[in-house]
Amino acid sequence: MNLIHFIDAVNEKLDTMSGQDKSDFILNYAETLPESKREEFHPSLSFREMKGKDEISQMKDNVLHALDEIHNGKLALDSEWDEYDYDDDTDGMSLLDPDGIGGILHQAAVCLHMLNDRMMYQDAYEIAYALSKLEIPVKGAYTEEFESDSLSVSEVLDD
Repeated sequence: MNLIHFIDAVNEKLDTMSGQDKSDFILNYAETLPESKREEFHPSLSFREMKGKDEISQMKDNVLHALDEIHNGKLALDSEWDEYDYDDDTDGMSLLDPDGIGGILHQAAVCLHMLNDRMMYQDAYEIAYALSKLEIPVKGAYTEEFESDSLSVSEVLDD
């Protein structure tokens, strides 16, 4: 069985398992691990949550809703000038995140990876497309200095 078919079969099985069944499976698997593999196994448990397709679809819908709120200006970044430091030649401006946009972008990235891992590529595309087109509203000093009222995701991440 090739990797794609194997992962698909595993995903189908996970969708039918209860949370308790998944926990039992992990514990049984952990009991059979050779000692040399135990060090790397424990941290991998917190790497991602085991979610079913319905949970991931709901997560995707929540992320898309939050991205839409950003797009529609309901959520925005704020900006202010940093105090001038005579020992440092750089003038600076700080972006402030009172609405939690950074957390939403992080959640979008986590969801995107989960969707790809579960081979839910059309759903992953929806989030990737929304992120690629997203202009994040910015209030405050930024709009005065740069005569712009938004930043792209890549501009925010570069800062």
